[in-house]
Amino acid sequence: MQNSTLDSALDVWNFLCNSAGLEPNGRDEAIISELRRCLQLGPQSIESELESNSVTAEEFVIGFLSSVSPFAIMMVEILRMFEHAGAQTSDENIQIAFNFAEYESSLEIDLNAFRAASQLWSGALRDLRVRQWEIDSLWRLNGCVRGANSLQGSASDDPVLRRWLSSFEIRGSLPPLWLPPPQSQNQKLASVIAAVWSVWTGFLESCHRHASSHDELMAKRQSQLNSTQSHEEEPWPLQLLVQVESDFWAVSMATDLYRAVSSANTPLSQDKLADRLTEIIEAQSVRNQSTVERIQILLDILSLPYWRFRYEMYSIWIGAVLVDALEAGAPRLHVVDKKILFSFTGTHLATIRNTYPELHLWAEHRWRHHAPRGKGRKGGIQPDFSLIAAPLSQKDPVVLAVECKHYAKSAKRNFSEAVMDYASGLPTAQIALANYGPISSNVLDRVQPPANRSRIHLFGELRPDRDEIRSRFVKFVCSTCKVEAHLHNQRALLPKEVSFVLYWTTPAVDFDLHVDVVLSDGEEMTVSYNSLGSLHRNPFCDLDHDARTSPGEETARVKLQFGAKYSVWVHWFTRGDINWSSSDVTLDVRSESAATSFRLDSETMLPWWHFADFDGDTGEVTILNSLHEAKPKSGLD
Repeated sequence: MQNSTLDSALDVWNFLCNSAGLEPNGRDEAIISELRRCLQLGPQSIESELESNSVTAEEFVIGFLSSVSPFAIMMVEILRMFEHAGAQTSDENIQIAFNFAEYESSLEIDLNAFRAASQLWSGALRDLRVRQWEIDSLWRLNGCVRGANSLQGSASDDPVLRRWLSSFEIRGSLPPLWLPPPQSQNQKLASVIAAVWSVWTGFLESCHRHASSHDELMAKRQSQLNSTQSHEEEPWPLQLLVQVESDFWAVSMATDLYRAVSSANTPLSQDKLADRLTEIIEAQSVRNQSTVERIQILLDILSLPYWRFRYEMYSIWIGAVLVDALEAGAPRLHVVDKKILFSFTGTHLATIRNTYPELHLWAEHRWRHHAPRGKGRKGGIQPDFSLIAAPLSQKDPVVLAVECKHYAKSAKRNFSEAVMDYASGLPTAQIALANYGPISSNVLDRVQPPANRSRIHLFGELRPDRDEIRSRFVKFVCSTCKVEAHLHNQRALLPKEVSFVLYWTTPAVDFDLHVDVVLSDGEEMTVSYNSLGSLHRNPFCDLDHDARTSPGEETARVKLQFGAKYSVWVHWFTRGDINWSSSDVTLDVRSESAATSFRLDSETMLPWWHFADFDGDTGEVTILNSLHEAKPKSGLD
């Protein structure tokens, strides 16, 4: 249907019901309730209310897009999870496969196409009133947050921001979109941050529509200059994007905003920052989209395959929330043959590496159950998500089971039978029930035996637009999974930056610290007294100095890079008549979250101590503590 035939609100409504799969009396009851609220409609049928209230097509489209905005936010957060996986693999365009239980065929799409769909949907409501930004005003916005920053040193203490920066800094690509906005408990500042982040997201989305790197963006601009077609009516003209992003505005804006929010730690400073940002935003002129443009955007959204699978996407969004909640545990999404499989027949979705024991996130893992109560369950239970502690072969390995429902209303029998089955079938696990709509407290009252009720947790209206409920869910997940980093003797996991500190006091001896690096392209480099390296370019590892006297201390800092391999060695350069056991040499492994000391207890006199190998891609460390007569050429042979 052409948008020119949708002349009235009733036309658009009938199109939604008859051709776009809207289920007003079924799964979409929550959307319809929100639509009635947005348009201030009464209790009569939608058709009658639209006519009697003289709702225009333009008003209806705006109201409907607002009503489905939670699904747009879900798309953005799912995209962040997939882009995170793409960054981990250094793959610009991984494939994503969704296999839904209700449908025979799977939905497969590449990351770029998913990103484009997410940008269309998430930008639909934001762009209804488009502020016209210019070069000076964008840099004035950046200058405002930079001036409010009192933090010193590197980018920020925020680990999410650091991971975002490291995900693209050596690949020459444009910054990815998965970075979430900084958080503030001050409601006034939080609201303004959302507005600023909308500007940042709109700018960066537009850059990605044109190119994946700065050089490509410049080339696109040159090709446009050679074209006679005008593009300057776009919300973000290409010429503006090139001129602003050539000076790395997106990175500067994000970094400085994170710093400014961290610096604003009093109500007065928070209100002051909010007022200054609001003044700059409101000074920009606004262009309203036409009704035809708005209806066309709606039609474009309804043509996306994700509209058909909007409620199946809810479960995937819960998975994205779980991965995000476990950020401190260094989750790694599993990509096989450049593809993430999100299957509802059982998928090992991610490994949470910085926990002890290690945790594994599974989607639709099936567990045996001799007598489940719930309708359709025979001989087993299959929660949407299971967090499983290693080793999986142990008895009762499930730490947390999460069941997702997308009901508009609470279903006492269905919900209570589900949580009873999971609680009885997984006798040591915490059970979480998440629903798009509300969950009645009576659900828990129906649980038998009562002793299981303490392990069951209900999260009604767990949606992107319910911040308080989402926060409660995230805190519950983190508490249950105890996401804290551990460095232990044989296998450990490191954050993205780590230091190795070698020190000794024994007279008349000299030790040297060596870090061998094999980069993702195969280039080999050694950081030692011969070559001190650099933390800001290849090999992203440096040695502070060469200590030649006793007592002595040397520190090597490493910024882990995707695809790189590292090996840490200690060379006993000058020694007396003592062995490793009688020496006092110590090697500390230090990160922001932990510090662990190692000494070598050996009677041998071999001069090379191979301390550990570690993987920049996974962060996994293998402590070796082996002695050698000589070190291999690369240290990794």
